[in-house]
Amino acid sequence: MMEADKLSSISTVWKELLAFMSDSGRYQNLLEGFLIIFFGLLVVNLLLKLFDIVIKSNKLSAHQILIRKGIKYFFNGVVVIYGLRKFGIDLKVLLGAAGVFTVALGFASQTSASNLISGLFLLAEKPFSVGDHISVYDVDGIVVSIDLFSTRIRTFNNILIRIPNENLMKTQIFNNTYFPIRRIDAKIPISKNEDLKKVEAVLLTVAENSLDCLDEQRPLFMINGISSDHVDIQFSFWVETENFLDGRNRMYMDILAAFKENNIIIPYQHRVILAQGDVGGERIL
Repeated sequence: MMEADKLSSISTVWKELLAFMSDSGRYQNLLEGFLIIFFGLLVVNLLLKLFDIVIKSNKLSAHQILIRKGIKYFFNGVVVIYGLRKFGIDLKVLLGAAGVFTVALGFASQTSASNLISGLFLLAEKPFSVGDHISVYDVDGIVVSIDLFSTRIRTFNNILIRIPNENLMKTQIFNNTYFPIRRIDAKIPISKNEDLKKVEAVLLTVAENSLDCLDEQRPLFMINGISSDHVDIQFSFWVETENFLDGRNRMYMDILAAFKENNIIIPYQHRVILAQGDVGGERIL
């Protein structure tokens, strides 16, 4: 009996398969659906590549990224929906189920909605763009992407950090590359015995001879305070933002070389340990 049942089941499946294959119209619709989806997605991919060629830039702005994603999702959706119609799938039922799912998802994703709204505000306000160097919380790095729900930052030790847009809207953001020039404040202790006019002249000469230091804004020499053993000075100069690190390093090296050449002393603390019998102590000179 069991063998007979198996043979009967195999025979039934085979008959249904033959009936399906004999239905040329249905088979043709399935084939058309597969072809529409395959070639349609291929065309959308070519459109995205054409979009990248038109803007002629590897560094996409936040709005360009959103436009690119909008093109991708919209046309992919149109292609898939049209292909499903060829399969004979009732899209009304599918859309109805999607509507119910969307409502349920909306109640369960209030945080996502908040991130979405915050992302739209960030895109409208534009406190930073892709490629900017920003500091937020204890994160310091380059903005990789600005999405609707989160922003991705690559730190300088090559770690990717994702920050929800809602958090960015609630905190301070330091954009270090927003403006084309930046000021560097070199704070230097100088011996009280030094001629401060001479120190100022040496620093200004270093700035004039430097290719990194800008003429506008002009360098600024300030005295921040006087302590028991030295004078605190500040020499502020401007460099191009894209040249910030290299310009700062070269200027510091030039300042040290100029101080050495002009016998300008940068004092340092001496720590002396005193000991007598069982009594000890230390004093800073």
